[in-house]
Amino acid sequence: MTASIPLPSGRDPHSQLLWGMLEQSPDIIVCYDLDLRRTYANAMYERHTGQVAEQYLGRSIVEHSIVGSATGDLVACLRRALKTGLAQTVDFEWQNADGQLVCHALHAAVVHDAAGHVVGLVTVARDITERKRIERALQESEARIRTVADALPLRVAYIDTDERYRFNNLAYERGFGLSRHQILGHTVRELLGDAAYRSVEPHIRAVLRGESVTFQSEMTTGDTYVCYEAHYIPQFAENGETVGFHAVITDITRQKLEERRLVNLARIDVLTGLANRSGFELRLAEAISRSRGRSAGELTALMYLDIDHFKQINDKFGHHTGDALLRAFAGRLSQTLRSSDTVTRLGGDEFTVLMEGLSKPEVAASVSAKIILAMSIPFVIEQQTIKVTTSIGVAFHRGDATSAEAFVKQADEMLYQAKRAGRNNYQVAPA
Repeated sequence: MTASIPLPSGRDPHSQLLWGMLEQSPDIIVCYDLDLRRTYANAMYERHTGQVAEQYLGRSIVEHSIVGSATGDLVACLRRALKTGLAQTVDFEWQNADGQLVCHALHAAVVHDAAGHVVGLVTVARDITERKRIERALQESEARIRTVADALPLRVAYIDTDERYRFNNLAYERGFGLSRHQILGHTVRELLGDAAYRSVEPHIRAVLRGESVTFQSEMTTGDTYVCYEAHYIPQFAENGETVGFHAVITDITRQKLEERRLVNLARIDVLTGLANRSGFELRLAEAISRSRGRSAGELTALMYLDIDHFKQINDKFGHHTGDALLRAFAGRLSQTLRSSDTVTRLGGDEFTVLMEGLSKPEVAASVSAKIILAMSIPFVIEQQTIKVTTSIGVAFHRGDATSAEAFVKQADEMLYQAKRAGRNNYQVAPA
């Protein structure tokens, strides 16, 4: 066979070995001259095309091609190789002799003669049909996954061991106000910033050790409060090594705000709108904690007070009027105090007042006298005039180790002393 490209010839073992390699190659090997006429094709070419040498040798691929619609791309690739002298590659699909649609990856390289002149091309085409099928299946699978992920209100992402984003859904983009290409390939630190990254870094370390992690993250900026719950789920390779993790993040701001609302409701007295016993215990603990952090000499005062002979009022006017009186009493008590003071209703006709940061005990005594005077003005409830008095017991906390229980007990004892002293008075414990 005559060709412009030197091919193995002769019967020496070396030539025979080269011929055998060409003919037994699983790849399609074709040689072309400068006019893109075929000068050689191996057995795999004939097997795929169903042609014999007489049908293709000396015929130009431009005029006679079995590739079909991909011919243009293939010819352009060969011409680029001849023009530039550089190897070129192209993938193309075509229908083989069996009527099957196959895909090949072709590599074209120029061939020089002994003088260094380009005399043609040699191409090697490898069947990549199965690889392409797998790639398409993966692309279709990813498209389905992305469709589902993008429909979720949750933020979903996949992050590798370098802490770089490799997948994220639409909610992730909307949450950060960034497009997909602005997220993919970037690190968690780059996306969140240093401050936010420090809060999640321990959780990232844990999930990359193979642990599943769940945590909540709260952020308050000005009047804006948001809370997220994050689930970090490790991704393992077949050998058990962690290769990354999935991040599923849920906005639970509404849930948290509702929880706060319910907690606050649980600490509010429905009748008067003041804090109830649960709210009192919380505020008392906070007040004692603040008291221990203040400078020496500042006092926290606790007043225990009730309405004298309230049961008789209830019995005379009825519980409906008694409830109205409790609401009016609570309102007048609150108006008598500073806005910073905490007023609570423990239950029945029992009330407490917490006053913080007092310079001397006399301040609490003066306020107690003011309360007693304010309550001496008759209440008008449902067109009925009701006269009441109140008794008050006062105790102090100096920021020392005194417990909340001891503090409350002392105020209660002072109230008991006020009752024994004839009611309508206040008794103050030693400061």
